[in-house]
Amino acid sequence: MTVGWGIVGCSDIVRRRAADAILAQPDSHIAAFYSHSAALADEHAARYGGRGYSNLDALLADEDVKIVYVASPVERHASETIAAANAGKHVLVEKPM
Repeated sequence: MTVGWGIVGCSDIVRRRAADAILAQPDSHIAAFYSHSAALADEHAARYGGRGYSNLDALLADEDVKIVYVASPVERHASETIAAANAGKHVLVEKPM
C-alpha cells in the first residue's frame, strides 16, 4: 500500500521538482491536484496521476489523500495549511509561513 499525496497548487516547483520527487518514492503516489483552474489541475493529474480538483474542500475530503503538500502562492499557505490540518491530513508546506 502506498501513501497518497494531495498537491495544493500547480506551480513551477511542482512541475520541476515536487511531483517527480513524490513519484520516486516507492511508498508514495500522487492522489490529487488542486488549482483554482480546473483545467490546470486536470492537466497535472493527467501527467502525474491522480484526480484534478478546483475545490480545495473536495481534495481534502478525498480519502486517498493522506498528506497534503501546499505549493500555492505564499499568501494562501496559512489558510490552506490550516484547512488541511483541520481535515486531519498531514501537511508539508513549501515555504515557512
